[in-house]
Amino acid sequence: MITTHLIVILLDINKGRMKSLLVALKNVLRQFPFIMPKGIVYSAKDWINENNYYTNWCTQTNSSWYINAYPENIIYYSKPNSIYNELNVYFKSELIKKHLEVNLYYFQGAYVFSDYGNVISKDNKVFDEFCHYFGTNDIKKGNIFKPFATFKTQIEKIKSNTAVIATPDSSNYYHWMMDSLPRLHLLEKFIDSIDYFIVPEKLYSFHIESLKYWGIEEDRLIKMKKTDKIYFENLYVPSLPGSVGNSPLWAVEYVRQKFINDNNDCLSKEYVYLSRINARERHIINENEVIELLRNRGFQIYEMSEHTLAEQIKIIRNAKIIVSAHGAALTNLLFASNCQVLEIFSLDCIRPDCYFTLASQLGLDYWYLMGENYHDGKKLAWGDMYLNTNNLTLTLDKILS
Repeated sequence: MITTHLIVILLDINKGRMKSLLVALKNVLRQFPFIMPKGIVYSAKDWINENNYYTNWCTQTNSSWYINAYPENIIYYSKPNSIYNELNVYFKSELIKKHLEVNLYYFQGAYVFSDYGNVISKDNKVFDEFCHYFGTNDIKKGNIFKPFATFKTQIEKIKSNTAVIATPDSSNYYHWMMDSLPRLHLLEKFIDSIDYFIVPEKLYSFHIESLKYWGIEEDRLIKMKKTDKIYFENLYVPSLPGSVGNSPLWAVEYVRQKFINDNNDCLSKEYVYLSRINARERHIINENEVIELLRNRGFQIYEMSEHTLAEQIKIIRNAKIIVSAHGAALTNLLFASNCQVLEIFSLDCIRPDCYFTLASQLGLDYWYLMGENYHDGKKLAWGDMYLNTNNLTLTLDKILS
């Protein structure tokens, strides 16, 4: 009798071990050819249609699906203002932009890799449209295709309904506000049934504070590390809202309206300068001189990293003129109304695709000014600039005229 029970127990243990071994083996085989993903999926729609055809034929069930939210469209921008006779060449390519079709996808089984929120299919192929390269970089040059970067011998499996809102560089304020948060719009019909949201591991106070506007608390976040790979049985993946630095109007309007309410309505009209003194790079080396000039013209000086999200919204809602070097603080143009904007660029980093396009979508009066990357005959550190105060004065005079 006792011997029989022992045999049964041992068989159960062996069955349990065998089941675990089979699951582990299945996870390993799914990652063939092991060194790197098997390939790239350039259209999630086509992949779902092809796989559902096979699945339906075999099992008469529908697994993954997608819903179209916005069609492809083209947007035209007016030329920006400046003191220069000719438009800077970097702006010329930003006057016409195409925004791709936007969908919400549901995958019945898929992997998520890294804090970038990369999605890998069950057959070990990377979905290109969730990687935010969009022609600016080759996906095969990214970390996801480094040898054995995505290969794991043990993979956590999560059955709960989960949605990806992490995007490349979404620990950064701009990319969080303009790339990640708009994805919640595409999830709205399902948001109450979603248990967890995938975000990058590196979070700041603005991440947690902003998610509270959607009623999402920190205990509902799955924080992905750079090398994490997790298998999700029920995964919702919204399209990325646009190419890097070029969010479409629906994304801008959605996030803007979520944060603006009667409590942060325009109360006054300040002249505002946003300093980058605490930033890692792209400094104005003669900023003390610049600040003195601006203060003499009635400007208030702010370092946005020292303020809560609610305080930043209030500062920008009250602004009549905003002056800033190119940087994430200008993301707060999202909250501006009827104001003028002066963006200052280093010649090392001229990126009009972020804040020129944002200001244009909101109908703001946008100006730009170039700093100098040489001073006293020496090349400055990358991104740093010397700002000619005569040019600044001339630009301000034109803005105020």
